[in-house]
Order: sequence, then structure tokens, then C-alpha cells
Amino acid sequence: MEDAFGSVEQFWLMRLISLAMQQQYVPFSGADDWRRSPEHFEVMLKTVNGILESMRPAPMSETSPIEKEMMDFTSKNLPIALWKAITEADESLRLDQGTNDDHLAAMLKRKIGKVAEGALKNAQKAMPSEEEWKLRRDAAYAEQHKSMSETGKRRKK
Repeated sequence: MEDAFGSVEQFWLMRLISLAMQQQYVPFSGADDWRRSPEHFEVMLKTVNGILESMRPAPMSETSPIEKEMMDFTSKNLPIALWKAITEADESLRLDQGTNDDHLAAMLKRKIGKVAEGALKNAQKAMPSEEEWKLRRDAAYAEQHKSMSETGKRRKK
């Protein structure tokens, strides 16, 4: 379990999320699969987020503008990297070739390859351009510098 999920606790958390997916029901929606119904999908997204939010160890502390941008970049970039690894995986990889991650990506491609292709396109559309990230980074640095300057002025008074 640790190899597949990182820890036994994470395995059971994913099992809980899977249970929510199995039991999810939206009255009157007419759809039977949350992945094919916008209404079901929205409820599932909120359900999974609700499970994770209810486990939050404490409210998030105040973060700097730069930290906020870094968290936003990571939360948008990591799904792209994962979906890309799946879509680019070599399904013909022999057992004596590649890494464990290569084999996992190949297995995921065999199982959910069509989903991965669409998900990658959607994740890439949601990702700001490199130019936009640079503008956001520069704005965050300016905001943080301004905040630090104002804090210094208040302390001198």
C-alpha cells in the first residue's frame, strides 16, 4: 500500500474518496456516472473537496503574495505533469525496462488513456501562459516589497 499510495493512511483516504464516488447521487439529474454529467461532476468535486477540507489541520496561515503564486502554479502545473506522463507513456514497455513510475504511467494509459487526453487538454487550457506567470510573479514581488516597506515605516514610528 505504501508503494502505491505513499502511506497506509493515504490509501484509506483514497478509499474513503472512492466510497464517496460510489455513493454519490444527484436527484433528478438523469445521469448515472459523475464523469459524464456536469451536475454529477460538480457534486463530486464539492464532495471530494469537502472530505479534504474537513481534514484540514488548521486554517491556512497568512501567506506572502509570492507564496500564493507558487501554490497556484504548483496546483495548476502538477495535474498537467501527471496527465502528460500518462498520455506520453509507452504502453509496450517491457518489464525489464523503465522505472516503476514508467510502468505505472503505462498502466494508467491502458486503463484511462482517453480520459487522460481530454484532461490534459483541459488542464493546459486552465494554465496561464508563461508570460502571464511572469506578470503575476512580478506583481507578487512588487506587492510583497510594498508590504515590507509599509511594515518598516510603521515600526519606525
